[in-house]
Formats: sequence, structure tokens, C-alpha cells
Amino acid sequence: MLSTGTQAGWATVGLPGGVTAPGAARRPAHLLLTVAVVLVATVVAYLGVLGWDQHKTVGPDGFEHGPYEPWQVVAVGAVIAAVAVWCGLRRAVWTGTVTATVVLTVCWSVDAASGGDADGLWPIGAFLVACGTFGGFFAVAVVARSARRGRAGEARPFTTG
Repeated sequence: MLSTGTQAGWATVGLPGGVTAPGAARRPAHLLLTVAVVLVATVVAYLGVLGWDQHKTVGPDGFEHGPYEPWQVVAVGAVIAAVAVWCGLRRAVWTGTVTATVVLTVCWSVDAASGGDADGLWPIGAFLVACGTFGGFFAVAVVARSARRGRAGEARPFTTG
């Protein structure tokens, strides 16, 4: 049977045999706030910066490029990175990483699959978006979490939860 309690200011879950997992139990409000902020920020960033640009352009090399310009991808990446820092500082690395990965991948997939010039390769792009979002978000959030951990006077064990 699971039991909950606190140990040195950390939320814990008592597992069978008396084993406790630091940070395993989170208040639902903390979890919901994290999911809501990451979801809204990701959707707004995608729709506001990438979602409106649907036209490919022919470059000087004669090939189609786009539909996104480099500044658009950098802008979305900057928003996602800022959200990752926020999640890292809140000790919500996994929650933020999974939420951002799912939301951005779904937004991109719907956009790519429903486009008039869809060539059927969108699942490969969706996989790449998911891998890039997961890896980038997780790395930034862990660095932010480590920076918080390194502040003077805070001697808490590192967890990515």
C-alpha cells in the first residue's frame, strides 16, 4: 500500500517495504499549472509564428524551400527554451518535456498532414520534431534545474521529476 508524507521538505511516496521516492508525489495544482502553461505557450508559439505560413518559395537554386523562414524556427525555439527554463526552475522537467513534445508534434503533424502539398512524408517529419523537441527541452530544463540546485543554501537532491 502506498502512503504519502514529507521528508526534509520533499514530497515523497511510501512504496512497499518502506522505500520512498523523493519528488514522486506532486500536488495536482502544480502539475496542472505546468501542463497548462506549457500547452498554451507551445500552441500560441506554433500558431503565432509557424502556423500561418503555408507557402513554399522557390529559392535561387530552383528548388522549393519552406514554408518556414529561419527566423520563425528560431523564434519558436526561443519560446520553447524559455518554457523549458521555467519548468526546470519549477522542478517539472519530465512534465514539461513530455507536454511540450506531444503538443508541438501534434500541432506540426496536423499542419503538415492537412497541407495541400502534403507528400506523405509528414510522419518522418513528425518523428524528427518529436525527437528534437524532447531532446532540446529536456536538456535546457535539466540545465535550469541544475542552476537552481547550485544556488547557495539549497541542498536538495537532484531529480528530473
